[in-house]
Amino acid sequence: MKVIEHYIRARQNDKNLEYNPSEWLDSAAKRASQISMATHVLKYTHSEAKGTNILSDTSLESDELLAYISTTALDHIQKDVVGNAGALDIAGFLLLEEDGVTLLDRIATNNSAFLKPFAKDEIQLSTWMKGFQSVLVDKHLSSHHLAKQVYFPVGDQYHLLSPLFSSSLYHAIHEKIEKDLFSKHAKAVRQFKKKQEFSEDIVIDYPDLGIQKHGGAHPKNISKLNSEHRGVVYLLRSLPPLWKHIKKPPLKKDLFWKHLAYENRMLINDFRGYLESLPEDKNNEETRSTIKEYIYQILDSFVHSATQIQEEFNPGWSQESELTIYERLWLDPYQDDRDFQFQYRQKLWMEEVAARFARWLVDKLKSDKLEFWDLHHQKLKVMCLETLTPV
Repeated sequence: MKVIEHYIRARQNDKNLEYNPSEWLDSAAKRASQISMATHVLKYTHSEAKGTNILSDTSLESDELLAYISTTALDHIQKDVVGNAGALDIAGFLLLEEDGVTLLDRIATNNSAFLKPFAKDEIQLSTWMKGFQSVLVDKHLSSHHLAKQVYFPVGDQYHLLSPLFSSSLYHAIHEKIEKDLFSKHAKAVRQFKKKQEFSEDIVIDYPDLGIQKHGGAHPKNISKLNSEHRGVVYLLRSLPPLWKHIKKPPLKKDLFWKHLAYENRMLINDFRGYLESLPEDKNNEETRSTIKEYIYQILDSFVHSATQIQEEFNPGWSQESELTIYERLWLDPYQDDRDFQFQYRQKLWMEEVAARFARWLVDKLKSDKLEFWDLHHQKLKVMCLETLTPV
């Protein structure tokens, strides 16, 4: 195979050595046991961990497995290499492709035809195949105290589970992120966005992207793919979703006022505390200004809540509600009904709603230390009426 000859010749040029393919294959087959192929690598968990790495069996694919994001979901699994960094040239050799099939795939199926032209006899060919096949299996299955370990009960015994990082799955993720962020095409599209110019292409971003480094100054000590990634593992933003409550109109009696009280509970508590702290003879401009500021903050929330309801729900939602006619005119003002619109324009509902606000706020501010009179109620009603009346 020409790919083998080219690879070995390139190795000779790099090392300034001269040897024929047969000699290099002799050496490579002997050194092959120093590395192993893997899809799941232990050293990503801890660089000093010494244990089994796993080469996943893609024959395990099934509809159930493909329902999850896993190594088996990849169209093409890029195998990783772990072990002696000085023997990674063997990995490069085994991952050579011809007609879309790697040498490793041929070795896994015991297909030695690609090596026959370089072997002097069947014994040498068999030795090469046995040596190269050693990269497919970890001979001594083991975990390590620096690995993640979970003892899972099975009957009266425990199975030791050791979750491993899938470097093959991550490789596919890494390639996509690099392409989306740093390829020439991605940079060109971002220039259009920066200049606020039109482009048919889409800018793909990864908000709050984190980076974890593996292997320090020697990323190849973790694995071959880690070395290709410069030791960088991108961490995608992983936060729970921000759930939004399904908004419903306040159909029940007093529901709007209960919600308003909840939204302003801290403000109302502060206001009550301020009023309770005032001496009986404390009635000056500063005090009155502070009291008005509290009331206007609550009125702002009051108007904002009402406006949201008016704009978010379809007109007529209040027809089957427990609201008074005045509250319906106020919170559901866009109903397509002539009599309803006539009442709305009369604006009598403003007086009733303002009076209701005054009663509500007085009730929320009540305490053993505070006493409210009709004058206070009337003042609150006037302030609310001024807020409801269009300028």
